[in-house]
Amino acid sequence: MQGKKSFTPQLFVSVNLLDLVPEDNFYRKLQTELDLHFIYKATQKYYGKEGQESIDPVVFFKILLVGYLNNINSDRQLIAFCSDSLSIRLFLGYDVHEQLPWCVGLVALLKNSSLAGLCAVLQMCHHMH
Repeated sequence: MQGKKSFTPQLFVSVNLLDLVPEDNFYRKLQTELDLHFIYKATQKYYGKEGQESIDPVVFFKILLVGYLNNINSDRQLIAFCSDSLSIRLFLGYDVHEQLPWCVGLVALLKNSSLAGLCAVLQMCHHMH
């Protein structure tokens, strides 16, 4: 008898990204190898003390990094690509139920960046890839 798979989304599902992403996954390895906490101190002077909270600068950088490593040159494509990947969600620190931040100008920043530190980290990650 021929089988036919049907799909009914569950209303409540308990999942853990750590269980879904293999330990040998590139982005999971990158997460453990790459310490980006220096970005907080390096970017602190560009943020005010009041107003709306910004996107986490480390998350912003990681999204740029994903765009660089995957040669994505569109903000919309980059956010869609990140949203659709469990391993990248884990790398960014966003669970499956969380919406990724919308970052206008991501690709332009990546193309126009002249920061030596950014280039060094990108090159190091590219060699790991």
